[in-house]
Amino acid sequence: MEEQVKLPDMGEGVESAVVVGLLVEVGDDVEVDQGIVELETDKAVAEVPSPKAGTVKKIHVETDQEITPGTLLLTLDVPDEQTDRSGQEGQETQPAEGPQEPSEPQESGTGEQKGKKPSSKKKAKSPKPSKDEEKTPEESSEQPQKPAKSKQRTEPPASGNARPADIPAAPSVRRLARELGLDLGALRGSGTGGWITEQDVKDAARTTLQRRGGAGATDDWGPVRRERLRSIRRSIAEKMQQSHANTVTVTHFDDADVTDLEAFRTEHKHDLADEGVELTLLPFVVRAVVGALTAHPRVNASLDLDAGEIVYKDYISLSIAVDTDRGLIAPVLRDADRLSVAEVARALHDLADRARAGEFELADLRGGTFSLSNLGSIAGRYATPIINYPESAVLLTGRAGPTPVVRDGRVVVRTLLPLSLSYDHRLIDGAEAARFLRDLIASLESPARLLTR
Repeated sequence: MEEQVKLPDMGEGVESAVVVGLLVEVGDDVEVDQGIVELETDKAVAEVPSPKAGTVKKIHVETDQEITPGTLLLTLDVPDEQTDRSGQEGQETQPAEGPQEPSEPQESGTGEQKGKKPSSKKKAKSPKPSKDEEKTPEESSEQPQKPAKSKQRTEPPASGNARPADIPAAPSVRRLARELGLDLGALRGSGTGGWITEQDVKDAARTTLQRRGGAGATDDWGPVRRERLRSIRRSIAEKMQQSHANTVTVTHFDDADVTDLEAFRTEHKHDLADEGVELTLLPFVVRAVVGALTAHPRVNASLDLDAGEIVYKDYISLSIAVDTDRGLIAPVLRDADRLSVAEVARALHDLADRARAGEFELADLRGGTFSLSNLGSIAGRYATPIINYPESAVLLTGRAGPTPVVRDGRVVVRTLLPLSLSYDHRLIDGAEAARFLRDLIASLESPARLLTR
């Protein structure tokens, strides 16, 4: 019996997705919940699981195709007596919340959920040969069966012969290879058991460019390369354009003397080490921001010009900018005013890990009241951060470091933290922005205030 697998509803606000990977081929046997197609929406990458077990009869989509809910993905040949997980025929299945990044090498693309024991049964395609008739995969015309999932892959597939679902690489690595136009099946991985790493892909791309020597498409002045505007980058571009069109942005720059705070942080930076969390300056900045927003509620508000109203938020949820390999993502740290410094540190660590792995939902990116970006973790001191509309302000922290300053008529070296506050001048006056930043700096320069609030 044929079963048509369609793309289900992907959640509020997600109207389309791009196919970035086909995890099965025609003739493959799939299990219930096995990943069959990998999709990229405007903020996340997710695998669509199979609602039933069966054999892939036809694939109706291709890589780089943009699809919408209801699009036919696969046709499966399933046993007549099989029903889906809910006991009802034809029910569609929601895709996973994010890509299943393996924590250790395992068979890529099988789509089996973490903790679920893989099935060793597969639909027979031909009688099993006797011992005397057994042949190696190279000698036999029959497709070799997939090995059972194990912690290590002792023999990676030969170059160019691996099917997409069998390539030993994480979804993020497969995605990077597609964006760089590389065939993963032609690469040998340097990871454990032949696992292909992100560095392997980057090295191969560099080698390919050197071999090409600039050959390829050109414009009127020289060689060029064209790359599809991926869903996430397109979403970022649209968000920046929306902010530019709907806010009047002014940026205020200043420095906070965090010499005492940095000494305290250094003394306690290993307090959360057993949890895998490093205590950085950022949790203290979050606590200082919370105090300043409480004292200056307009900076935490938004402007509704259509209704002629200022919308004051009686909660503080911070959009935290995270640099990922797919672009800048700002998951929300909810109810930041209710968290201690240690709780903020744990929450920030979790947010960053999930953002970089793509393990979040669209709802995790909404509902922020104020944004915070940490440029200092990369490089640089000052910049003009873009307001995350419809929020009204964003704070960017630069790289803290020793700086000569004048104190009591003498030049001394202090640790200064550069601060850049962009705000919507339609709602926030310059004097109010200056007072907000003044109070923020006062908290950073008195660590006890951050710990006793």
